[in-house]
Amino acid sequence: MARREKITINRIEALTASSKTYFLWDTLVPNLAVMVRPSGHKSWIFQYVINGDKPRKTIGSTLKLSPDQARSVAKSMYGLIANGIDPRQVDRDAKSAAQTKKLDQLTVSDLLRRFMAEHCETNNKPNTIKRTRTRIDNILVPALGKIRLRELDREVLVRWRKQMASRPGQFNQCRAILSTALNLAVNNWGLLKSSPLRGIEKYPSNTRSRYLNDDEYVRMLRATALCISEIEKPGLQTIPAWACRALLARGLRISETIGMEWTDIDFQSDRINLPDSKVGKVSVPIGPYLRTVLEELKGYAEAHGIVSKFVFPSPRGWDQCISYSAVYRRLKLIAVEASVDDVSPHTTRATMATRLANNHASSFAIQAAFAWKSTAMPNRYVKDASTAAQAALNALPRLDAA
Repeated sequence: MARREKITINRIEALTASSKTYFLWDTLVPNLAVMVRPSGHKSWIFQYVINGDKPRKTIGSTLKLSPDQARSVAKSMYGLIANGIDPRQVDRDAKSAAQTKKLDQLTVSDLLRRFMAEHCETNNKPNTIKRTRTRIDNILVPALGKIRLRELDREVLVRWRKQMASRPGQFNQCRAILSTALNLAVNNWGLLKSSPLRGIEKYPSNTRSRYLNDDEYVRMLRATALCISEIEKPGLQTIPAWACRALLARGLRISETIGMEWTDIDFQSDRINLPDSKVGKVSVPIGPYLRTVLEELKGYAEAHGIVSKFVFPSPRGWDQCISYSAVYRRLKLIAVEASVDDVSPHTTRATMATRLANNHASSFAIQAAFAWKSTAMPNRYVKDASTAAQAALNALPRLDAA
């Protein structure tokens, strides 16, 4: 049988927890009760009947509401029910209005901060996080950050696209970031009904089909070897040139090359185990050209007292790997000496992929050699397969008419 009595503060304090939730109903206001949970938590609840339903609504904690305050709230609910209004719907409407007001105040900067915290920083690698944050801070926030998210429309984005016309590559990169953030706002976070970026096209890609032909490749190799031999202070000062030689010999990603450790290299099985490649943990073949470079570098390091876990330690100290900028600058200087224009670390990757293709390697073999996720990537990196095409045509058997 339900327990009913006039509820007072002293009576509430005397209530103790039980193995099951129980109620003490008030005699002054029907359907008002104190609910005591097994945990000992006590709260005011109000049970009522509306449209054939018997919902139970929590009013608040007994620590925050006195009996008189709880009775006042319950009486106001009686007034709503008498007019056919469900108190639960009143709460829903208030919550929805507060949420709408909050969304109305949300800016593009707020969205991008959430994107960084909940998506980028949990799914991307440190270098990607750093690049993304730089693009957000330097381009997206200054251009769009103060705009309220609900007011971000096609007109605003078209205007921003025109403002970025002189920097099409940066626009495309920032558009990709904003697109992901807006799609999350639509599909995951319920902040928008649709993405206003839809239909705002990227600028045409201006990627140049650059690779080293055989003559340029040989000149680069010779200039690299000459650079190593002519540096006035042998030892760590030559490491950038050795890194360039490794890039030319194998075409690995520069991040994989500069961060390589001696323990990653298994000469016996002819494999390089890359623990933190762009595509995750992978193992790729060393190849004869890179093997020669690594074996010679190992002897060079021993001869000059270079002791480091890194294959290419920094000239600033053995305890850190060489920097991207040090290798990039040295590669540019070597290209000048070799009289070869427009060379970057990426050029070496395209060059090796093209050489493999012209040596009749399949897309699957090239994919495995460069640790790409799919066979579509060789199509982007192989710049000229004319030699392979000519060889394939020449190898076709002749079928003469009888």
